[in-house]
Amino acid sequence: QDQWGTRFMTWREGERVGTDEAGNVYYRSRGGKKHPALGHERRWVVFNGEAEASRVPPGWAGWLQHTVDTPPSFEAYVPREWEKPHVPNLTGSMHAYRPKGSAALGGERQKTGGDYDAWRPGEAARPFFSPVPAGYQQRYDKYASASPCESLPRPARRAAGAKGGSRRERVGRMPCR
Repeated sequence: QDQWGTRFMTWREGERVGTDEAGNVYYRSRGGKKHPALGHERRWVVFNGEAEASRVPPGWAGWLQHTVDTPPSFEAYVPREWEKPHVPNLTGSMHAYRPKGSAALGGERQKTGGDYDAWRPGEAARPFFSPVPAGYQQRYDKYASASPCESLPRPARRAAGAKGGSRRERVGRMPCR
């Protein structure tokens, strides 16, 4: 519900711009007058029912946020072919989706599938990643213990540590000697 202050400001300073399919009414500063502190005209919406920002369709949201100058009511707003029809976000409202077994519905939780195997105290932890094959492990150990320059062939090592060039060229070089 809008408060008396919003109604008064809308009556005194607002100019009706248009209405969307949900019945929300859009306003801007009378005559497009720029607000001295903001540097642009003020734009606002008076919601039809509950004030929920996700109830503003994409065309009007772009106008409210000063992304586009022309409101959808002044031009024939045609959504792109890839745009889905606007659906408000009902999370947190009384119309929110509540799955079967939700505590909000007072139901019981659904049974889990037969493939679930719970961990029991005392069992060894299962490895998160699969083990590394032996040949790869030896190569990894060799390079993991070496400095970054030792793993490079000699010409690349020399180029990586070479002095000279612009600062931009030296950024990111390894300090090899």
